[in-house]
Amino acid sequence: MLTNQTTPAAAEPWWNAHRGHYPDTLIAYFEAEARATATRQFQPSLISAALQEPEYAEAVVRHFSYRYPSELIDRTIAVRATRRAAFLRSGMREAAFVLDASVLRRPVGSDETMAKQHAWLRELDSSRRASIQIMDGVYDGLGSHFSIFVVAGTVVAFVDRGDELEQVEDTGTLNKLVERFERFRQQATPLRDCSLIKAEK
Repeated sequence: MLTNQTTPAAAEPWWNAHRGHYPDTLIAYFEAEARATATRQFQPSLISAALQEPEYAEAVVRHFSYRYPSELIDRTIAVRATRRAAFLRSGMREAAFVLDASVLRRPVGSDETMAKQHAWLRELDSSRRASIQIMDGVYDGLGSHFSIFVVAGTVVAFVDRGDELEQVEDTGTLNKLVERFERFRQQATPLRDCSLIKAEK
């Protein structure tokens, strides 16, 4: 688990304000994501949070309004905005994302929201702020979302199986995730060549 190394004179890390509202593992995820110098992420079900356009992010979060109180929904929308802004400011040396093609097909919000989200992905990829690739078809390892961060020279990984986020502690499992991501990266199609992302007219 990462530790808070902020000195008393430094600004309070933004994620500290959300302790008690989210599980400790999710707070650890926020911290790793914010402090990472490199990010590698595979997402089979939705656009990765760091890449979400604001309207898309809000539509995703509000889908869970039946399950969570409105205060937590509003908090989560604000957290998504903070995470997105931090990612855009970070200038990390590697930000690589592999998305399953289904996330480009799956409607979230209105048609206009999806068009904005696709345009935002194109902009991020073409500006080299993120390397975005697409996996399609059937392939081994489709089942779970995972994120790999490099923080202060240490590799930190999380796996989301849909109902629970886990921080990977086992070195063998960590190495397998790294190997899986590299295999996906070799197999995936660059976003700019993906037929599901239409060029702007």
